Amino acid sequence: KDDDEEENNNIVLVVDSNSENNQSQVAALYNNMANVLRRQGSLMEEMKYYEMALAIWRNVLGDGHSKVADTYNNMACVLDEQGELTRAMDLYRKALSIWKRVLGDQHAKVADIHYNISIVYEKKDQFTEAALECSKACDIYQKNYGINHSETMDAQQEVMRLKALVVDLPSTNQPTGGND
Repeated sequence: KDDDEEENNNIVLVVDSNSENNQSQVAALYNNMANVLRRQGSLMEEMKYYEMALAIWRNVLGDGHSKVADTYNNMACVLDEQGELTRAMDLYRKALSIWKRVLGDQHAKVADIHYNISIVYEKKDQFTEAALECSKACDIYQKNYGINHSETMDAQQEVMRLKALVVDLPSTNQPTGGND
């Protein structure tokens, strides 16, 4: 890289960090930078910016704020992509707890988290749990959007697919006939 290229990749934030409003703006900038890095596929860098945003939002807004939940969810998505499923699940659960408290059990963001949790369970080959979480998401999507909405229909298809995996599990361990 030449100097111009290197200079374009560095971002400098200059703000008055004494006010809570400015601190929240810095956290929002960190979050936005993480989102840009996600599109570029820079998961490690992305995570650093989410962590910086989280630290500020927890300090300024408190642990139970929806922005904290959003950041936990975003961080969990990164960990999920990196295969760190246990850590991802922990952060999804934190986000779920906050969103349920702040937004209620039937909010679409709560459904989104149930859906994300179902994906983690599926990756861990825990298909029954995955189907249950996806079913929760489907029910909430249906209440929010109706039966014919794409979110509802996608979740319904996922539930059916996951339930089929549960049904197929025992047969995969059984010997096939004839060649003992």
